[in-house]
Amino acid sequence: MTYMSPAEEERRLSEIRAFCNANGIRCSKSMNSYYFRVRGKAYRVSNHTVEASNKRAYDRDGKKRRELYHPNGREKDVTYIHASRFRIPQIYMDLKLGAILDGRGRVIGYTYRGAGATSRSRRS
Repeated sequence: MTYMSPAEEERRLSEIRAFCNANGIRCSKSMNSYYFRVRGKAYRVSNHTVEASNKRAYDRDGKKRRELYHPNGREKDVTYIHASRFRIPQIYMDLKLGAILDGRGRVIGYTYRGAGATSRSRRS
């Protein structure tokens, strides 16, 4: 991860908030998890897994500190992507343009061959 000053991070988070509001993307209070639909398919983009989130509901002694955020664990109809919050706009737009992403949000192909789209193209 590249170092980012607190001022730069706040500026970028403000841009992400505006992007999410403009595109109907819901986010957690901490802005670490984002929830949206593209072409009827549900997505969760987060910098941590559902399992890690639920695990933090308990302290070291097993005492419950808070309610589970995901009481049913992973949902079958949701696609989970593990990526930084700063990549939300890129991931969302890739999906809107028909990209197929891997579990880290990297383009691995396209659902159609639109202008300039090539199957199995990768971004570095």
